Amino acid sequence: GTNYDFYLSYNGYDVFFEIKYTERGFGSCNGDTSHQTKFENNYEEQLKGSVCIKESIKDTIHFPEMQEYYQLFRNILSIKKDTDYVVFLFPRENSITNGQFEAFKDKYLSEEGKNHVKCVYWEDLTECMGERFRNKFFFYV
Repeated sequence: GTNYDFYLSYNGYDVFFEIKYTERGFGSCNGDTSHQTKFENNYEEQLKGSVCIKESIKDTIHFPEMQEYYQLFRNILSIKKDTDYVVFLFPRENSITNGQFEAFKDKYLSEEGKNHVKCVYWEDLTECMGERFRNKFFFYV
């Protein structure tokens, strides 16, 4: 029951990773009663208190926004201190995931949030692994 695929804690820093490889986009949720209740009981106040959310929109975030960007919102809520980070790792060529991340970042993240929420592309991590590896696992390039 976690929100993350990988977690790293080192020297006082906590880094939470959401890793995409073949998925086409970040998770959303439907408008059912259980998600609405979870938003009202758990997420609404956390979002309003988060340094990662733009101050100008904190009071206007309602369940429909959470529905569309459910996984992204949930993941950033783990940022509680200056040494917490969330990293979204996915292929650069995944235009759906990339578009969702950029739209979310531009619309919702404060400048402080942008310092703690990062996008890393698989291709940048695998560059040192050689052409054979990239051709095998990133054959769309």
